[in-house]
Amino acid sequence: MGWIGKTFGDAFKEADKLNRQSRRDSERIIRKSQNESKRIIEKSQRESGRIMKDAYALSWLKKVKSGRSISQTVKLTVVKRDKFRCKICHKKVKPSEAEFDHKKPFSKGGKGTAKNIQLLCRHCNRMKSDN
Repeated sequence: MGWIGKTFGDAFKEADKLNRQSRRDSERIIRKSQNESKRIIEKSQRESGRIMKDAYALSWLKKVKSGRSISQTVKLTVVKRDKFRCKICHKKVKPSEAEFDHKKPFSKGGKGTAKNIQLLCRHCNRMKSDN
């Protein structure tokens, strides 16, 4: 080791140590920001997917003929919960065949809440009895 190494050796070692620490800190910050960006993008994609599903459900509901007054909010909740499928035969229900059925009949005090409403196809609703 020459006179430069003897004179500045400790300073070089300290500078090298700080440089390595700085590089590790930078890499950690970059990873953290990449993870945060990824999380934000995934959340945005989930939210846009939810909005698209709501938009589809709303356009689907516009095609359904309405009988007794069940609110659009309840219908939307039921359609999304039942995934556009008849609760009896489990077939996908077309808007022209969709009917919202009271589990506990309206005539027997059944409410128009999502908990008491189910999506049925016309055929299954006709086969179902009030008893």
